[in-house]
Amino acid sequence: VLMSTGEAEWALAEQVAAASPARHAIGVHPWHLHEQRAGWEGRLREALTAQPAAAVGEAGLDRARLECAWEVQLDAFTAQLRVASDLRRPLVVHCVRSDGAMLDLLREAPALPPTLVMHAFGGSAETARALLSLVGRRGSRIFFGFSPGAARLKRAPAVIQAIPAELLLLESDKHTASAACAAVSDACQLVSASRGWSLEETAARTAQNARDAFSIMDHDAQSA
Repeated sequence: VLMSTGEAEWALAEQVAAASPARHAIGVHPWHLHEQRAGWEGRLREALTAQPAAAVGEAGLDRARLECAWEVQLDAFTAQLRVASDLRRPLVVHCVRSDGAMLDLLREAPALPPTLVMHAFGGSAETARALLSLVGRRGSRIFFGFSPGAARLKRAPAVIQAIPAELLLLESDKHTASAACAAVSDACQLVSASRGWSLEETAARTAQNARDAFSIMDHDAQSA
């Protein structure tokens, strides 16, 4: 699934996905909010309505990088959470040093998207369990992606073991396109070591999980 980081990439993400087996997501990353033209929220909804196979993302909160004011981040994430919920699309979530605020926003939201995907999850096992409980009570699903960097964190093996097997995903992160496949292979090795699975089992399980995480888009595309 190819992520976009801002409006300038939405059309390109759609073009790449249309020419390949890839999925795509369109949204605004918290690092790039200050680069967007006014009114992007309405244009995002229009673009998603025109692209029934698109997920929403990468959206989120980041207290480590504050090029964009915290209140602006909160408003932007809330807007993308709302459109993903309204249009019943998966939402890919970036969350850095913002676990409490993220839980509060998800708890207070009138509705949640059918699926949330925590990108490059670096939170604790306790945070993972809190997210699982909160999202599950509200009738949605949540998956946890592990990039090589996230899977190498000191606490990552315990977190990977605490997450249900059917909710684990593999990811690249800040990699070039040419390095993305190698990054996913690295993540596969790290997750397999944490779970005690073979590389083949890890690859098969997480591939199926990815299909499950984004399966809602198949239904939407067929219905459009």
